[in-house]
Amino acid sequence: MSTSKRFWAHLLTAPLLLLAATPPPASAAGCLADLVLCTSNGFPATGQTAAFLADKNDGISGAVAVPDDGTLEAGATLSFLDNGDGTITDLRTGLMWEKKGDNGGLHDKDNFYWWSGNGVEETVWDWLEDVNREGLSGFAGYSDWRIPNLRELQTIIDYGRSGFTTPVAFHQNCLANVTVLTGSCTFQSSYWTSTTRTGNPNGAWSVSFANAAPGFTSKASTARVRAVRYACGSPLSCPVQVPVTGQTTAYTANRNDGVTAPVAVPDDGTLETGAGFAFVDNGNGTLTDLNTGLTWEKKSDDGGLHDKDRAFYWSGNGAVSQETIWDWLEDVNAEGGTGFAGFTDWRVPNARELESLIRYEGSAPFIAPGLHLGCVPGSTVLTGSCTFNGQHWTSTTWVNSTSMAWGVNFANSELFPFAKSSALRVRAVRGGTP
Repeated sequence: MSTSKRFWAHLLTAPLLLLAATPPPASAAGCLADLVLCTSNGFPATGQTAAFLADKNDGISGAVAVPDDGTLEAGATLSFLDNGDGTITDLRTGLMWEKKGDNGGLHDKDNFYWWSGNGVEETVWDWLEDVNREGLSGFAGYSDWRIPNLRELQTIIDYGRSGFTTPVAFHQNCLANVTVLTGSCTFQSSYWTSTTRTGNPNGAWSVSFANAAPGFTSKASTARVRAVRYACGSPLSCPVQVPVTGQTTAYTANRNDGVTAPVAVPDDGTLETGAGFAFVDNGNGTLTDLNTGLTWEKKSDDGGLHDKDRAFYWSGNGAVSQETIWDWLEDVNAEGGTGFAGFTDWRVPNARELESLIRYEGSAPFIAPGLHLGCVPGSTVLTGSCTFNGQHWTSTTWVNSTSMAWGVNFANSELFPFAKSSALRVRAVRGGTP
């Protein structure tokens, strides 16, 4: 078993440690002195602050306010710290990121690499070795840099921004010849992850920082790359709330190493970084995610309010008789007079929250264990747990085109924007940092 896998085997059997949320530190020195205390345990927000309207089945011939992502801003506010050494620490996740420059060096934003070549092309794995050997002790004094998995790379998307969809800390003062010490750059295109695409091992997941969308890229083509590590030294020392991707298969790559054959690389399936999936069935039709603190509605197959097959519009497109996710949500919060499972604060999950349920390996539906288990015809939320093998809404609007909102397709593990006038499924959530 690898060192990383031993870390996570220990983590899953260790007692649950609850840390009180602490405001961001006043100074970099204070944070670096005690990262655990200056890192919030709140699951990160999306960054979307603009509120968008929707046409509901409410008898009103026009768009009205709804509890969407920008209205509620659920989650811990995005917070990043420039450490002054060419790195940025995410104060919500405990991840430390490499900054990019524009000076033609090892960290230049314009450098691109293959995921797997034919033995002579420079790959992300060759580049990673250079990063971990830089200055003899490694870049910024660390030699445990790695290629981020898909879930990790998506944590530095700001869903409230268009164009450069990273938080501001990752693209400011990006001028010609700027170094990682004097500026911060992001190339407005796709960046590699270490996660291979299930069902097609010739491709790996990438993330575009031009439109915030994850995508499939052939391993024999090129993309940019940004390194990551744990700011607190090891996952055991971090208040980690970023779940694993679920990928456990290790894939090989052809590197620029003179070996005309694939070799082992530190990819997602090899390292399995992240907090292992951990859900508790509360016995009342809900599941709680111990990593994120979110409580999820279970879905049924009994034809009722929680049936997995029921589909709704995000916005009824001007037709006041069309049932929307906001109409359905009102029914969920009014159910039984006290709300579903006794709660009246259910909401439609934002993009980051719903993405946290995706399992990036296995068979469809690609969702975390426990959310599709014992699903047989007639199952209620008390006797089974179902997931429709298809598209589900989030409350997050795609700012590149506000007539669309982000959705997750559990048939192929994709996060993708859909027209708000489309009919998709929906799953309610509650909890997190309001």
